[in-house]
Order: sequence, then C-alpha cells, then structure tokens
Amino acid sequence: MPGASPATAMVDKPVHATSTVAEPERTLSGLFWLLAFLLLGEGLTHRLGWPVPGAMIGMTLLFIGLCLLGRIPDSLVKASELLIGLLPLFVVPAGATVLTQAAWGLNDLAALALAVPLSTLTGMLVAGLLARRGDR
Repeated sequence: MPGASPATAMVDKPVHATSTVAEPERTLSGLFWLLAFLLLGEGLTHRLGWPVPGAMIGMTLLFIGLCLLGRIPDSLVKASELLIGLLPLFVVPAGATVLTQAAWGLNDLAALALAVPLSTLTGMLVAGLLARRGDR
C-alpha cells in the first residue's frame, strides 16, 4: 500500500503457512534462552558455592554453546537487538545507586580506581579483537 504507514503495512502483511516463526515469537524465544542460561548460571553458583556472579557463569555457558553450535540463532540476535536498545534503562539505575552509595565507594576507592579502568580497557580490547575476527 503506497500511502500506508510502516506499522499498518506490517499488520496487513499476510502470513504464509510455510513462513518461519513471526518476529515477536523469535524475540521471545531468544529472551527465553537468555533467561534460561542466566538461571542455569545462578543455579550453579548457588549450588556449588562459587564466588562468581551467576550471570557470568550463565553467559559463559551460552558463549560456549554458541561456539559449539558455530552460529548465532536468529532468535538470540532479535532478543539481543531489543536489549541493546534498552541498555540505557539498565545503566541509569546502576549509576544512581553508585551516586547514592558514595560512602561505600570511599571505603574501596583504591580498588575502584584500579578496577574500573582495567575492566574498561579489557572490554575494549576484547571487543576490538572480536570485531577484527568478524571482519575476516
């Protein structure tokens, strides 16, 4: 339809029986897998008493699984794109918490002064290496 808005054009599009799962279902499927690995990591951390955040364990297991699979499923791509768009909503509360808990930070100022730049540099290096690897 030439005069239709993009939203109307999407709604009016016919769905064929041979088509794959629709976009919202793909996104929900990806979110399910992200949450499943998060909960798996949390469960392992709690059960084994590891001093590592469950989210780190879960996302490491997801990374290993994706490496073994050799590709990133479309559902995870869709869910990741959604979450990246919402990332500022996750960062603002964390920043506000740090500002309101300034006394806590003063106790560990030396550790924070070392940890923040090192973790930022490490993240930048890993992202650069992965970007370079993806260009090949």
